[in-house]
Amino acid sequence: MGNAASFQSSEIQMKDLKAFLGGGDLRSTGKSHLLIKKIRNQHDFDELFRFIFSDDRLVAMRAADVIEKVTRKNPEYLLSYNNQIVSLMKGNGNKELRWHLAQLCPRLELKPKELATVWTLLRKQATRRDESKIVSVNCLQSLYDLVEKNEHLSDSFKEILLEVSANPSPAVQARIRKLKRNIR
Repeated sequence: MGNAASFQSSEIQMKDLKAFLGGGDLRSTGKSHLLIKKIRNQHDFDELFRFIFSDDRLVAMRAADVIEKVTRKNPEYLLSYNNQIVSLMKGNGNKELRWHLAQLCPRLELKPKELATVWTLLRKQATRRDESKIVSVNCLQSLYDLVEKNEHLSDSFKEILLEVSANPSPAVQARIRKLKRNIR
């Protein structure tokens, strides 16, 4: 009993998460940075992931931000979330959510069909003229990261870089230069 009680006390509850994800505005991270260290296991992560579907744009964005940061060191937490992430990407939600979803894609364990879908979605967002520059840059980086794991996509990636090279955004141009230096 003592062992089970200590396990339960280390797990985060949804009500606790909401306090870290709410408040302020879209330009701030609120208290979400404090939440990163509190995600200690798959259960905590699963509770956090539920908030990515929030109707509250601020809460969904901050949940996605924390998910992105937590999975830098623990990508295995994403193993059961391929379908949900792809579904959210297809839904073309708010730009803050799109840029975080793009960052998650290279961490997913994708089957060939899923990879093709993710590649198409990232390519579409990277090449859209009216897309947020942050989303475009993150999509380009994610496409590059996917090429690192899937060399057969290299030629397609080079085509994407050529297509995006007409984008006048300084941020996009800087990312293109960086990625071109790293291409094999």
